[in-house]
Amino acid sequence: NIGSLAYAYEEGVGTEKNIKMSIDLLKYGMNHKSNSSNKKDDLLFQVFEIQLKHNLFTDDIISKVLLRMEGLANSGNSERQVELATIYLNKDFPKNDIERAIFWLEKAANKNIEANVLLSGVYMGFDSPSYFDFNRGASYNLKAVELLDSQSADDYESYKYNLDGQVYIYQAAAYFYQAKGMNELSES
Repeated sequence: NIGSLAYAYEEGVGTEKNIKMSIDLLKYGMNHKSNSSNKKDDLLFQVFEIQLKHNLFTDDIISKVLLRMEGLANSGNSERQVELATIYLNKDFPKNDIERAIFWLEKAANKNIEANVLLSGVYMGFDSPSYFDFNRGASYNLKAVELLDSQSADDYESYKYNLDGQVYIYQAAAYFYQAKGMNELSES
């Protein structure tokens, strides 16, 4: 399996670590005629993940990934919308674009806790002080809490996920109130 072999080269498992070889193997698989389009997509995303992890971006892969991710995000899948937004929020990503990230996060915000937490962070100025809007940040934080409260915890994994999410949201709320206190102090 090309993906496993590429992983071995990326991590140096059973062979000398060689990131370039890892990427080359995955690109070979992407271009191989016998692979299905789903397999080619998987290999494309693997290449992108390696490039993201090691800051080795190439324009051809970036363009292909963004095109494919936007197609998946346009289908209305909130998880894909958040994944795409997270890519755009990544400061190491050559096409870092907070406006595009906000666009995709707002599309996902009605259904997705993480989208609301990320939007809260954007508007609390975590990603860029120029986007600081205390009221918008607070409203997304509250929406995340509402979504969390509306989800059921039928099994342990749901419970654990919700508990981890709740801790994350309450940490964001602590930052929120800390920022509010600083905001009120600066206004007086």
